[in-house]
Amino acid sequence: MTAIATTPTLERDVSHLDDPLRRYIQQIVLGAQEEVFEDSMESNFSRGLASAIQEHGNAALTAIEDIILDSNTNVELQGETLIQLGAIDSPGTHNRRLTILTGSLESKDVRVRDAASLALDTMEDASAIPALESALRREQSARMQHNLQAVITQLRESA
Repeated sequence: MTAIATTPTLERDVSHLDDPLRRYIQQIVLGAQEEVFEDSMESNFSRGLASAIQEHGNAALTAIEDIILDSNTNVELQGETLIQLGAIDSPGTHNRRLTILTGSLESKDVRVRDAASLALDTMEDASAIPALESALRREQSARMQHNLQAVITQLRESA
């Protein structure tokens, strides 16, 4: 996924979050507006997300869901966020990240669904197979059906 991010809408109500954490996530997002995301390349955005999750755990994931994974946010930034959630080494947040990724398989945007499936493949957690199979049954795009089937096969083989 190579894209230049644009500033997403940050007006969503995130008042239930810790203000410094919310501001930190918003700064990560704002800093991403000029970044170019390239496959397998670390970026300031990816380092910022990883740092927030390592430091704040599931609270950071709540902020990320509310601020970045909002349907008004730039799709490329959403996809990059999902890819990073799959790649981050944070055992304490594994289940929450898995839930976010499997939920993203229901996105209206095929690019978000694709990023979620790639991230689930990276996580190598066979417990995602039922969600992937359900997504496969719903999927309209032949290319995405192929991608989902490939992830399911990979997860079955690695289990």
